[in-house]
Amino acid sequence: MELSWSSDALLPLFMLASLFWTIFTSSVRLLVSLPAVLLHTLFRHSPQAKAGQCTFYDGDVYHVRRLPTYNSFRYPVRLALINLDDVPGWWSSCQHEHLTAKEARQAASTEGTVLLLTNPSAAGYTQNPISVYYCMGADGTLQKCIAKVTNTPWGASVTFLFDPAGQSVPKALHVSPFMDMQNTWKLKAPLPDERLHLSVGVSHPKLGDYFNAVLTGRVSQHPTLTNEQAGWRVLLRYGFQPQRVACLIYWQAVKLLWKGIPFISPPDESYKEQVSEQSRNEADSQGRKFAWVAAEMWPWNAQQ
Repeated sequence: MELSWSSDALLPLFMLASLFWTIFTSSVRLLVSLPAVLLHTLFRHSPQAKAGQCTFYDGDVYHVRRLPTYNSFRYPVRLALINLDDVPGWWSSCQHEHLTAKEARQAASTEGTVLLLTNPSAAGYTQNPISVYYCMGADGTLQKCIAKVTNTPWGASVTFLFDPAGQSVPKALHVSPFMDMQNTWKLKAPLPDERLHLSVGVSHPKLGDYFNAVLTGRVSQHPTLTNEQAGWRVLLRYGFQPQRVACLIYWQAVKLLWKGIPFISPPDESYKEQVSEQSRNEADSQGRKFAWVAAEMWPWNAQQ
């Protein structure tokens, strides 16, 4: 049988080519921006951000998968907690990827400040497996959280409300190609102060509570400066973090394949209706329990 240009048999090859192209272009952008970052770090002329605009946390992320094959890792991370009502100047290059404070308040039906925990883009590249919006009430207490989960390498995302004290929601996005859609996510996100803690557990009808991801951290020594502004130690340990995260995601995928974990293709669109019916999380102001955004680029959107 003759294969058409859009044949499913050729789609994996196009995806692989697209992945390598993304790696190449991201590497070029990094190399182009690196001299300016090094000069900036060498002369340590750091702009001063207004207090309260953002707070960076130094920490690590720990993943453990117990079944069907054990795999675990721990990597250093440095994340920003952004006050979306008073954003720093450098945030303008990241704003298009996130909700504004007004949009988050509208979705959560809250009236207070909105803080966003995220991994800011670097050298024009974004890699954000999960971002969390902390939505305050008028009295300044944390009322609700919004999670935005993005899958790699597809680039699709889902946004939903959850109780920061802890809530289970059906898996609403094909995040990992090594996990099926029968999973349930268990999220917990207390409001960060001097310390940061965010946890996501995964349970399965056959495997039980078999996966945990935990993010912990504490306020950075340079809490208002980005990873590329905060000096040599921070640059060497955390600089260009989105690119590092992408490399680590692909490395862990190689390890799971080597250990014999089967690769699972994305599901058809019917799963969205199913998880919306099953979920007990609160709907947003538009009546949606989940808000999906499809992958923008071909061939990653070919399976949606």
